[in-house]
Order: sequence, then C-alpha cells, then structure tokens
Amino acid sequence: MADSTALARRFRLQVNTGTTGSPIWTTVTGLTDFKPTINPTLQDDSDYETDGWNSSEKTAQGWQVEATILLKEEAGLFNAAVEKMRLASDKFGDSSRVEVRWYDKQGKPEAYQGTAIVTWERANSGNTDLDAAKVTLTGRGARVEIANPLISDPLADPAVTAVAPNTGPAAGGTLVTITGINFTGATAVTFGGTAATSFRVISPSVISAVTPAKTAGVHDVLVTTPNGTSANTTADNYTYV
Repeated sequence: MADSTALARRFRLQVNTGTTGSPIWTTVTGLTDFKPTINPTLQDDSDYETDGWNSSEKTAQGWQVEATILLKEEAGLFNAAVEKMRLASDKFGDSSRVEVRWYDKQGKPEAYQGTAIVTWERANSGNTDLDAAKVTLTGRGARVEIANPLISDPLADPAVTAVAPNTGPAAGGTLVTITGINFTGATAVTFGGTAATSFRVISPSVISAVTPAKTAGVHDVLVTTPNGTSANTTADNYTYV
C-alpha cells in the first residue's frame, strides 16, 4: 500500500462548556485553521568546554493554540464552545479561563488538554467576507497528554443541557432547539414519552424539533442515539400550557 500524507484538518478542538467536575466537551464548529505550539524558555549554559559553540538549557515552557473559526449559526444560535471562548476573552480571573482539549479525529494517539486564557479578535471584516474570529488560547499551567477521547469514550451517551423555548401550547407545533452533547446519529426525540412531530440533527450538540401534542404540565425531553438515551434532568424540562 502506498504511503499517504496526513491532512491538516485532522484535529478536533473542544471546550468544556460544563464544569470541571462534570465536563461537557463541546466541539468547536467552523474551525478552518489550528496551530498548537510549545514555547520553551532557553538559558545559555555555554562554557569554555563548548569551544565557542552556543549551548542552551530549557528551564521552562508554555503552550499556545492559535485558531481561526468561521462564526456559524446552528438553529439561530452560535456554537456553545465558541460563545464560551468569546465571553471569556472579556473577563478577568477564573472567568477568563477555559478548559480545552484537542485530538486526532482519526483516533491516533495525539491528544492534549489544558486550561487557557482567551484572546479574541475578528479575522474578517470586509463587506463580502464570511464572519470569522481569530482565537488565541494561552496556556495557564501544563498542557497534559490524554487518551484520545475517540478511543477512551467510544460509546458516549447523549445528554440534554437546554431546551429553548422551554414552554409551549398543549396542542404542540412549537419549533424548539435542543442543545447538549453526543447527538450524532439520533434516532428519536421524545417529549414526555411522545415522539416529536419531526426533528433534525443540526450538529453533535444541537437538534431542532417540533413538539407533539401533550397534556399540560412539565415533561422530559429525551434524545436517543445508537449509544443510549439521555438521562432525565431538570435541564431537559419542557412545560406544556
């Protein structure tokens, strides 16, 4: 078999849109350029025995990721991971930091995770350009190697984190946006056990669905994929009135 060259687009960048204790790793959509780097701090340790040749010792290092992102809307909303980075760029202290990870989409071992401070600037500004942002993630502390999530979590269950709007008439017919994780390949969306009139998977983190008729009250919105069904939580509540 002939050798093949790896593609530049082989990486996936994700942001934790949950908490450190209960992470929700949300994929950054619209990624068009991705450059992770390690920046070493070198100190000259040349001496007489190096015979005029410079010699250096690495005493510290930092990491950084530069990414260009097209600002794509999903059912009228910007990607949750992109929004978390944008909002963090304007904050101080803990609010200015995001947990990020990136890994090879083909399941190869290259995979890293760390906490970073966000710098955000517009990448395109012409009147015929697609809106985009240049994001710089500057590491705060170590960038650690992790097991590639495609290998360590091959059967991740779906989870619903929000339903918007979360109230509608008992007659049904309301278009809602369901956000969460691991929606790829969704086979069913139910409202209190009743199948949605229709639904469409917009991305691994967004589903658009039309509510079925249902009796008044609070009902759970559940998503089923080949890997399982999302668990009941208060985040998936939808109220029929």
